[in-house]
Amino acid sequence: MIRQRSGGAGGHRRPTGRGPLPLSVLYHAVLAASALLIVLPFLWLACAAFKPQKDIFTTAFLPWHRLGDLTLDNFRILFRREPFARWMLNSLFLSSLQTVLVVALSSLGGFALAKYRFVGRRPLMLLMFLTMLLPAQVIYPSGGIDLIRAIGWVNSYAAIVVPGAVSVFGMFLDDLGSFGSVLLGVLCRRFRAWHRSH
Repeated sequence: MIRQRSGGAGGHRRPTGRGPLPLSVLYHAVLAASALLIVLPFLWLACAAFKPQKDIFTTAFLPWHRLGDLTLDNFRILFRREPFARWMLNSLFLSSLQTVLVVALSSLGGFALAKYRFVGRRPLMLLMFLTMLLPAQVIYPSGGIDLIRAIGWVNSYAAIVVPGAVSVFGMFLDDLGSFGSVLLGVLCRRFRAWHRSH
């Protein structure tokens, strides 16, 4: 016997999960206005890059009545006076290297905290958590700068990469159920099995 579905004329309709249309329109209008406010500074920056110096503060975005005055001189001056290409390469290199180091080292630290129980584990995790509550200016005072100067790392990549190579937040994020810890656990078991067989 086939039962009739209750969503017919005499049954109750299931809720669709959507609110009333006016409320939905209001939500989307607020989100669109907020997105526009966020995008406006970047739009102004993009327009100012092509305007001559005299029009940067005289027109809000583009001088619509004098679009022929738009120029690339700002970019030419930037690349001629400053090593901007070197700055971009430095940023790309440092951000890539920092990301690789933080992911690798934080995964190792998070794996150890999640898989092993050792004496002082909880106080250590509490101390690590407390460091997340403090800004970097407190954790890395002027004494750290003196240490970098004593080591000889002034004006070097190491002064930027090494202090931020390990992230406490990354360790807490890489808990037992994360992909990194599971993968490291599998690799450790495979290595132990290989080591016993040899």
